[in-house]
Amino acid sequence: MFFTNPSERDFSSFLATYVNKEMAKKGESAEIRNFSGGIVGLFAEKTVERTDLIFASYYHLDMSRLRDFGSDIKDINMIGVFGTFLPISN
Repeated sequence: MFFTNPSERDFSSFLATYVNKEMAKKGESAEIRNFSGGIVGLFAEKTVERTDLIFASYYHLDMSRLRDFGSDIKDINMIGVFGTFLPISN
């Protein structure tokens, strides 16, 4: 089942899209949403920690660098399976 688990690139793409959609809900402009989603996607691709399990992959994204700049954001923990990401509460 390992071959069905999403990759780090899939995870970063998912996060970029997710951030874009969440910012759209808050009324942000398309330019800001695209910029922010792109930054988050690049950050995730370079810093995500992935642990492969038999039927899924565990993804941990340490957000302490953003907290250093005053952002109130928790670390991101998700399970990826069959191309889908499921959040795990902190």
